[in-house]
Amino acid sequence: MKNNASAFLAIITVLIIGAEYLLFVKLVPDKISTLLTGRLEQGILDSSILPEIGSIVLTFWLVLAAFTVVLMLVIFFSLRTAFLNPLTELQRSLEEIEQGNMLAKLPSSFSGLLGKIADTMNKILLQHKKTMGNVLTSSEKTKVYSDELLLNTEETNRSAEEIALTISEIAQGVERVSSAAIKTRENTIAMVQDSERIVEFSNKTREESLKMKETITSSIDKLALLVERIRQSWEINDRLSQEVSTLERYAQQISGITMEVTAISEQTNLLALNAAIEAARAGDQGRGFAVVAEEVRKLAEQSTASASKIHKLISTISEQVNLVANSMQSQAQRAKEDVDIADSSKENFSSIEQVTNATVHSIEEILKFTRNQRVKTEEIDALMEEVVASAQQSSAGTQQAAASAEQQSAAMEQVFQSIKNLNLMAKELDDSFADYKRGLTLGEKERIRIDKAKSVVMNIASSPVLLEDDLQEIEGLLRKNASKDTWLEFIALLDTSGSIKISSQGVLNDNAAHRPFFKEALKGNVYLSEPYISKLTQEFCVSVSLPVKDKSGRIIGVLMGDICLGD
Repeated sequence: MKNNASAFLAIITVLIIGAEYLLFVKLVPDKISTLLTGRLEQGILDSSILPEIGSIVLTFWLVLAAFTVVLMLVIFFSLRTAFLNPLTELQRSLEEIEQGNMLAKLPSSFSGLLGKIADTMNKILLQHKKTMGNVLTSSEKTKVYSDELLLNTEETNRSAEEIALTISEIAQGVERVSSAAIKTRENTIAMVQDSERIVEFSNKTREESLKMKETITSSIDKLALLVERIRQSWEINDRLSQEVSTLERYAQQISGITMEVTAISEQTNLLALNAAIEAARAGDQGRGFAVVAEEVRKLAEQSTASASKIHKLISTISEQVNLVANSMQSQAQRAKEDVDIADSSKENFSSIEQVTNATVHSIEEILKFTRNQRVKTEEIDALMEEVVASAQQSSAGTQQAAASAEQQSAAMEQVFQSIKNLNLMAKELDDSFADYKRGLTLGEKERIRIDKAKSVVMNIASSPVLLEDDLQEIEGLLRKNASKDTWLEFIALLDTSGSIKISSQGVLNDNAAHRPFFKEALKGNVYLSEPYISKLTQEFCVSVSLPVKDKSGRIIGVLMGDICLGD
């Protein structure tokens, strides 16, 4: 086209030069020369020739002007045909791009300079789409990550505030602990002193208990001797009581004998009286017998009187013996009771001795434990001294930590505000790109293409090949369906974590967990994205995704495909 324009301009230039040469070199000078020659031959050269010359010049100027106008019209229509129509087509394409039809390209049918301009503009558009695709992806990631970062930072900020509050409370608690430790140290010092006094009192108590034990042992020995003597006295009293009883029995026997003697004396007296009566009857012959009988009677009376006295004495003795026997029995009974009481006292003293021994043993144990307690208390006192020092250091440290935590909380608040601002900027950027993406219009041709590709992806998702986990076979299936016939430029199978297991371009080390197409498909939905710029082809495309389920209906992955909208 450049060569045609150059030839056309050369022809126009030759025509203009020829016309100027014809007018100014040939026609105009010839006319003026002829006019002047005729006038000179007539000898007439006055002022009337000037209007004729002016008329000739005007005529030639009019002819030249008409020629120029015609020539300019020819040039205009020629340039319009050569330049304006392509420029109009170029303008129309640019207006389509300006109106949001990012699928439009500058015509590649231009030649020459416009062809180079169109080719350069198409490259610029391609680079622009590539850049916008990267920016859109980065914006999307920035939005997702800034949202997550905002949530995490908000939680961290809240945690930092809680930590600062907790550390402040800890600092107050440590301060209280420090005060309590100081008071505890004072109490442990008092405990050490009390333990020393307890040890001292325990030693004294042990000494007194040992003395008491010796006294009780001595008392038990003396009590045993006393009990033995009481038992001996009881035995003696018991024997005396038995002997007195024997005397009483003998006295009763003697009383019986005296009664018999009294009876015999009375009978003897009666016999003597009878003998005296008989002797009196016998007269003188019986006088000697009467004297004897009288003597016998007197003796019988004396015997009766003596027996009566003896009987009285025996009765008195028997009464006294009975009293003594009763007294001895009472004394023996009391002595026996005393022996029982003494035995019981001895047993009680034995129990007291056992209790005393146990008390002495307990006091010795108490003394041992008290000594151990004093040692432990001294150790506790030493430890409490260290605790007080540590608590004071901890108090200072926690105060510094509280101050640092407050500074950190303030810094986290600033970071949180910065991240909030970053999140707002990310939202604004995302909104800006949303406006940009809303400007991407889809025609009927693109919608038909999307429906066709979507049905292909759904057929792949229902293929049993995806359930066999044979990556090589799955890759073959994906490659087979990723072609210009299906308008699918990229197909990938993702696991439930968002990582690409296999794709139509092999194994890719990429993760799409943040992408909306993955999130929606993982929920069990069929997802169709808004138009965006592919990172692979730098062409506009849409993504279709749907869940891959096993025979039980459990989602085991996501199948997605990029549908190319460009030519």
